[in-house]
Amino acid sequence: MRAAAIDLSKFWNPSDPILRFSNAECAAAADLAFTELSGGATRNGKYFRLCGQSGSGKTTQLLPAVTAFAQAARLKPVHLNIENFAKYHPRLDEIRRVYGGAFVRENTNAFALMSLLFALEKISGADLDIILEMTILAPKFEKFITSLLAKYAAEYHIMAVPKDTSDMFIARRAAATGRKVDEKTSDLFYNALIPGLECVHSNAPAIVWSAFRAEPVFVGKISDSDLIPAIEKHRAAHAPELPQEELRAAKIEWFENRAAALQ
Repeated sequence: MRAAAIDLSKFWNPSDPILRFSNAECAAAADLAFTELSGGATRNGKYFRLCGQSGSGKTTQLLPAVTAFAQAARLKPVHLNIENFAKYHPRLDEIRRVYGGAFVRENTNAFALMSLLFALEKISGADLDIILEMTILAPKFEKFITSLLAKYAAEYHIMAVPKDTSDMFIARRAAATGRKVDEKTSDLFYNALIPGLECVHSNAPAIVWSAFRAEPVFVGKISDSDLIPAIEKHRAAHAPELPQEELRAAKIEWFENRAAALQ
């Protein structure tokens, strides 16, 4: 299966023509992204997947830590996330004018996802190291991504955060930046994690992090039978929230110590 064969109509079938897009437009966006992102990228067969629903801490917690590891290990992976593909939408200015800047991300998510998948085909075809900052999606997407990246040494870092906690983080971000996340979107990504993980048949390392503990709450493999219970346990936990700076610093230290141990 190729990205062009994925049907998004179940998830995205807008009536407004300015929100619709074609595979050709996504492929053109992927070409632009590949040119912009691939320069100087390393080729070591490394793939880091950063997972968790909207507001769980992928960008603020996991990305700085994995980036610190990559720098210490002399890797320069291509960093991919859905948000960074919105700028390639051919009708972006019109979407912003009609729907307002706060809702640009919501109204370009489907286009950005498909463009990212086209770009992932190109990047994996060039054997470039990858940081994919995108939560686990519905099984049909995960089967495609897993098959596409089967040759890579994959590593999954998963944020196990209660829904009300991530919703609180989304509200804080909205107050600070004005960016809106529709409740249906946050629900979709929250609910997709476990079914998507269950279809990823892999012995790749899996590390689970929470919003309430500095150290990982699970270190094992995707195939381990206790991975899903660990995620469910910490999604249901409610404990005093640790400061974001403390959580981020602990993750960076964990990754840097790991990089030092590998040298």
